[in-house]
Amino acid sequence: MRKSGLLINRLIARRELGIVVVSTATFITFSTIAPRFASVPNVLAIVREASLLGVISVGMTFLLIAGEFDLSVGANFGFLLTCLAYLTVLHKVNPFAAGAMIMLLGSAVGIMNGLLVTQARLQSFIATLGSMAILRGAAVIISGGYPVSTRNEDQFFYRSIGGHWLWRFPNLSLAMATVFIAGGILLAKTRFGAAIYATGGDSEAASCNGIDTARVKVICFAITGGLCGLAAVLMFGWIGLAPYNAGNGFELKAIAAAVVGGTSLFGGRGTVFGTFVGLLLLGMLTNGLILTGVRQFWDGVATGVLIICVAALDQFVRRSAVMMAQRYAMATDL
Repeated sequence: MRKSGLLINRLIARRELGIVVVSTATFITFSTIAPRFASVPNVLAIVREASLLGVISVGMTFLLIAGEFDLSVGANFGFLLTCLAYLTVLHKVNPFAAGAMIMLLGSAVGIMNGLLVTQARLQSFIATLGSMAILRGAAVIISGGYPVSTRNEDQFFYRSIGGHWLWRFPNLSLAMATVFIAGGILLAKTRFGAAIYATGGDSEAASCNGIDTARVKVICFAITGGLCGLAAVLMFGWIGLAPYNAGNGFELKAIAAAVVGGTSLFGGRGTVFGTFVGLLLLGMLTNGLILTGVRQFWDGVATGVLIICVAALDQFVRRSAVMMAQRYAMATDL
């Protein structure tokens, strides 16, 4: 059975490698059809446009590996963005101080979602769907249904976030890269990361081994909420505008980036690197279709087809791994 376990691990590894191959092929294809696609300004634009969603996708990856998900991340992002604008524009709070408060508020929202799932025993779909409706309504109440914009874009807060590192690489993308690196280290190199995998892989077995699975899930929800706050801070610093309906569709796109990148919808498997590759693949798909002259609304269709194909591939890999393990076990018994 030891060899069968190694076989399963190899199949899983090939699954992530396959996404890298598909992403590379997508890049080459669009570069051939539309030469401007491979230009440095366009590549940097793809990375910058994916930055806000990328920050949130790291938190969603944590949750999916732990066996949960959060449908309220888009609404939470919009709500926190509105609160940030309310504090900085209408009440003249220092943007950095307001940003710290917004990240704490986002974590608090995440903790509430986590408690609804772990203590009230609600399914994450129901708990976060309800939170999504509440947060969207709260954003409209606070904003009055109108976007809020800053009146002083010359402040260091806005120049630092909206600027470029080494005159070219967007600071926004640098922040996303930092989050991905930190998330990858946390998942791969810490006991808490191992506890997340164990919780999503087999919650009962994890509990029997002394892991507080409820606590792990609440922390993952809190991290996701805090990252929604960070994304809100980055967006307001970038464009200085807070539409009350910002973040529409972020929840599905964040899940898509993680799943396309190899994270299992059933928990226990996934990597931050895979999510990053999935995020870039979705970004290239959107950008490439536009540059090749395809109407923008086909982007959603292409993304949906990609998600279905990846989910089907994931199921095929899982079933193949189980069948091969069973055949190996039967062969060794004989």
